[in-house]
Amino acid sequence: MANLDCQSQMPRQAGSSLEVILPTNTSPSYDQRVIGKASSIPGVDEFRGIPYGTVPARWQHASLRDRLPLNVFDATRNGPRCPQPQEPNNSDFYQSYLEFPSDVTESEFDCLNLFITRPSGSALIEAGFDPETAKLPVYAYIHGGAYSFGAGTDPMWDPARLVQKSVSLGTPMVVVTINYRLNVFGFIVSSEIIDAQRDGQMKGGNFGLADQRVALRWIQRNIAAFGGDAARVTVGGQSAGGSSSHAHVLEAILSKREPLVQRGIVQSGAVGVLGPLSMEATNKRWDAFCKQLGAPDGDAASRMEYMATVSPERILQANTELGWMVFPIVLDNLTISQRPHGRWNIHLDGNEEPVEKYQSANNPAPIAVLIGDTDLEGTLHYSEVTRIKTFDEAKALLEASVSSKEFLDELYQVYSLTDKMALADLQEQIFQFLSDIQFGYPVQTARDELMGWELSTQKSTSDTSARPTAVQSYRASVGNPFPGINHEKAHHCVDLLYIYDCFADAMRAVDETLPAEAVTNAALVDRVQADWVRFITAPSPSDQCGQATVYGADRTASVVDMALDQTWVERKSRLDFLHKYQLAAHQAIGALTGTQHVF
Repeated sequence: MANLDCQSQMPRQAGSSLEVILPTNTSPSYDQRVIGKASSIPGVDEFRGIPYGTVPARWQHASLRDRLPLNVFDATRNGPRCPQPQEPNNSDFYQSYLEFPSDVTESEFDCLNLFITRPSGSALIEAGFDPETAKLPVYAYIHGGAYSFGAGTDPMWDPARLVQKSVSLGTPMVVVTINYRLNVFGFIVSSEIIDAQRDGQMKGGNFGLADQRVALRWIQRNIAAFGGDAARVTVGGQSAGGSSSHAHVLEAILSKREPLVQRGIVQSGAVGVLGPLSMEATNKRWDAFCKQLGAPDGDAASRMEYMATVSPERILQANTELGWMVFPIVLDNLTISQRPHGRWNIHLDGNEEPVEKYQSANNPAPIAVLIGDTDLEGTLHYSEVTRIKTFDEAKALLEASVSSKEFLDELYQVYSLTDKMALADLQEQIFQFLSDIQFGYPVQTARDELMGWELSTQKSTSDTSARPTAVQSYRASVGNPFPGINHEKAHHCVDLLYIYDCFADAMRAVDETLPAEAVTNAALVDRVQADWVRFITAPSPSDQCGQATVYGADRTASVVDMALDQTWVERKSRLDFLHKYQLAAHQAIGALTGTQHVF
């Protein structure tokens, strides 16, 4: 285990605006100093690699740190990320290049760290704010990566330009980007693992999700020292990060505790996109994993003792040998449990100290949620789908794996699949089916549930068991502007190009090639960033009454009525069809892609 306490102390920078005094949560409390640095983006400060939690042992839940490991903490360097496969750790998927930070190491036990991006003091003063007294809204961002890879420090979602934009709009905010445990270290669980967890500690799996909650608790306790307002926290994320933010939003809505977050942004993910797996299924994965690593076949205690000592390198090697690129969350009935109608409860609070129940408030404030996805998420399966060259070939794959002929007959009709269509159209429709079943259906189901808790609905149904919501929706139909296989396609992650604007120079270069009358990528960046900042910082965001903002292929933004807009109506019809044949639809995923649990 790496020892953060051995980090060299940084000399005091007297009078530096990048020194933050952070009181400990010990008794007695004392002050520690956090040294940050200026971002390469003007008007922005950064505090990187701040540890928020402690992992007591492999496959045990983390605890909240009550102090930093050093009284003078150097937050100018990135913290470690969770050990993970070395690919696809690059920006190739976005069809443009970004350099990854060279100082990011890996550690199973020291990867629970975050970095804080805030407006600089001078930027706040210029915008008319007092940096000594400002209490700014906070955006806690959870990165994606199929719960298997990625880090908060990956350059595709560096929040500096978004923070800069918030200042220019007159509504400055703070962004906190979270690292958490991934893959086998964060998302494998079994009955043996749970049985081996000590009494008095939090029980269950989904360790990475629980890590994120520990980070949210750290934000509640400490963000005021960095100019943030702990009473105005938005949790958000994309892909696995979107599924995570949905989980934290559900806990905020359904828990009897005062919520850690007041708003959520759910992008191209929801609980239901990646799992949850049953305990029976995850026990089988555990058995396969143990066998791959040569664990003894004897009693569970001997096997757990063996597995706890296997090196992270060997664990990742076994992970690769098994071909596991994604790690679904698990229905362990401890951290995640079943609710009626195939929905879920989230219980990540574990053994936290009791807090006041929100029901004591006469009119609890709604939890505001922004939720959406992209048009063609299914191009994630590009290599598998483009191997299919004819309708007859697709039909043979489906008929070999799907048990329902009735489903297949309707599938061909709903997605206009025939033996007379061009190859490009065939593959496009297969991408559309995969987009709908793996992302569109669970995201729409989550949207419907969230809208069911809106104040107007609760009044009509007398449903007061949940905290009320205010739901806003979006859809990314804009295509990737860069040359490559996803050029002009609204693929998975395309919205990140416009939210964070991390490919700014390359985007502006593309704009130089557009016709004079065309709306530019820069103009869409301005609109998307303004929408995100407004949602995070507005005093009281309202619901959209069934409307959605669509970021179009022509880089314009429009607001549509989801119940009347032709594109949304047709999509809803496809999703209703998939709801009717859920088992067969998931069999079709396996037939066309070789797996049922990719993203």
